[in-house]
Amino acid sequence: MKLKIVLIVLLLIQSIHLTAQDFGRLTVSDFQATQLWKLAQLYGCARYFSPNPYVDNLDWYAFMEKNICDVLPMTSRVQTDSLLLARFSPLLPDLQFTDAPAADSSPAVCPFYIKATTLNTGFQKSATSSRVIRMQENVLQLPQKHTVRLSSDLHACYRITTDKLLEESDELKQLKKSLEYKWTKDFYVCPYYRLTNAIISGAYIQHFYAYYTEDGLAGTWEEFMKSYLKQVAACASYPEYLIVSYAHYGHVKDGHLYVMNGYSKPGSMLGKFQPIYYPQIEAGVTREGKIYVSSCAPDSGIRAGEEIVSVNGKDIHGLIAEKMKYASAATEADRKGKVLDLFLFQSFQKDSVLRLEVRGTDGQLRETSVSIRKGDNYITDGKEDFISQVKEGIWKINPCLEKGAGYKEFSQYIHELERAKGIIIDLRGYPDASILPILSHFIDKPALVGQILTPTFYLPDHQKVDYQITAESKWGIHPALEPYQKSWEYEQPVPVRIKRPVYFLTNRKALSFCETVMELIKYYKIGTIIGEPTSGTNGDAVILRNPSIGFIFTGYKFLNHDGSRHHGIGVQPDIECQPLLEDVQKGRDTLVEEACRLILNSGKE
Repeated sequence: MKLKIVLIVLLLIQSIHLTAQDFGRLTVSDFQATQLWKLAQLYGCARYFSPNPYVDNLDWYAFMEKNICDVLPMTSRVQTDSLLLARFSPLLPDLQFTDAPAADSSPAVCPFYIKATTLNTGFQKSATSSRVIRMQENVLQLPQKHTVRLSSDLHACYRITTDKLLEESDELKQLKKSLEYKWTKDFYVCPYYRLTNAIISGAYIQHFYAYYTEDGLAGTWEEFMKSYLKQVAACASYPEYLIVSYAHYGHVKDGHLYVMNGYSKPGSMLGKFQPIYYPQIEAGVTREGKIYVSSCAPDSGIRAGEEIVSVNGKDIHGLIAEKMKYASAATEADRKGKVLDLFLFQSFQKDSVLRLEVRGTDGQLRETSVSIRKGDNYITDGKEDFISQVKEGIWKINPCLEKGAGYKEFSQYIHELERAKGIIIDLRGYPDASILPILSHFIDKPALVGQILTPTFYLPDHQKVDYQITAESKWGIHPALEPYQKSWEYEQPVPVRIKRPVYFLTNRKALSFCETVMELIKYYKIGTIIGEPTSGTNGDAVILRNPSIGFIFTGYKFLNHDGSRHHGIGVQPDIECQPLLEDVQKGRDTLVEEACRLILNSGKE
């Protein structure tokens, strides 16, 4: 007893000491990482897959931080297992530890109660809430007990269905009272807090990421997590913590997944964070594989169209390859693009300087310096109009502009478009809602989107998931000439049918909603698609607001109209086309010019 008290006091002193420093470091051994993984597994089962309704209002952050502090000093498996069994027994009914996996018991005889967690509500509101469904039905049959692997020689068996709703035990009431906790403002400086954040965040991917199986994470996530926990504890600075998190989630092939620096719910525990700075330039990649300046501020010291050869003395292609591990993406093309967008030029120091070696439009190499001042990555729409005439009789529409004019401006040009030689719709990005009434002018019958599937999870590790086509997958586009119904949920179109050739431009920046639209265009053959494959990332995104570091990931599944896989493949263009460096340097848009060529030659070939 005395030893336990001394241990607790020492841990408290250590925690106070660490939070007082700029950044606390902790070395976690392989043995300790294994014990933390056991804790992580039990956390997922208790919070999301237990029939115990009284775990919902538990302070999970305080509970997990307390357990991490107590688990790490343990020197033997027996000590750790005894502690974990005692801590989780009030949460998991009939919890038992076994050396060998136990077969799931026979299906429960109804009635039974089970907790199912879905991602369409709750998770987007806060990190501590979820949508809970307690079922009592004769259709769904689940085992009375379920076994989860904690390590190679330890398994946990707990009740997953019950004959009646459980009552809150005295042990659980006492546990909740003991978790009165005040968080430090600088959450990320203490390794125990960072480990808590890492375990809770990792559980979302492990149990709720829509493409967990498709990405091959089932057999690798344990080792990824153990490595991540060791690195997180040992971080010596917030930038290092952020970079380690980038690399960890880079194992996930999810174009939605983005680690959010200092992003948390309002009134969060986060007191401060170190911002990331970017220069006022953007980079792109050509058909030849060359990296070029696609956009830049007038005073950036560099010009659009110049080829980037090296950054701070490092070959540009070697630097990109080095940073690929930090980007999460469904395709290699999108992964490379995210490196160009987010990681190539980022800096944690304002007013730092990039030394660039560039090849100008004259073919000559030169060196220049670019200051990093801007807080956000530099993205601009330039001076492009929402709708414009690019050649006589050929009109271009861009619904992906950050501040697009929308359908109202489009409708003002309806009669011009009726007489056009051809129309180009630029979907290289993320369109606003105006794309839906715009498309209504190019169809004769309703066009519904592909299959958007909402998951309900019954067992951990995606062992039993029920995917249902949701109401969201019923939406689509109706012809502008048909009577408008409010159920379509977009602006009422002008009753005009445009029967002119239409070409859609796309590339790897088209993801999520844009891919839903592109797949619809492809399936219904609304027009010809020119460009590159889309990002292969679709399904509604879920926001996890954790202290210090949050992230977004994909919660729903998306399948094409025919039921085929979309994830990691995307929408394939009818005509593949990428920009050429020569065109970029001359200020020409390769895809637009190809569309114009096809329009002008239509009927001649």
